[in-house]
Amino acid sequence: MDYVKMLTAGLRGNITSLSKILQIKMIIFFGLNKWIARIEAVISGDLRAGFFSAGNNLNN
Repeated sequence: MDYVKMLTAGLRGNITSLSKILQIKMIIFFGLNKWIARIEAVISGDLRAGFFSAGNNLNN
């Protein structure tokens, strides 16, 4: 009986630690995605601005 309790307790501990690790990984992943999206927006905005300014210069 004690052995079974120890086994289940160990499994529970492993599952909770795994879920914590997964939560941390998800938080880091979402944080990175936000930063990547911001960087992509900035880069694409710069490219658009460059194209527009080039077009305006050609028109002028």
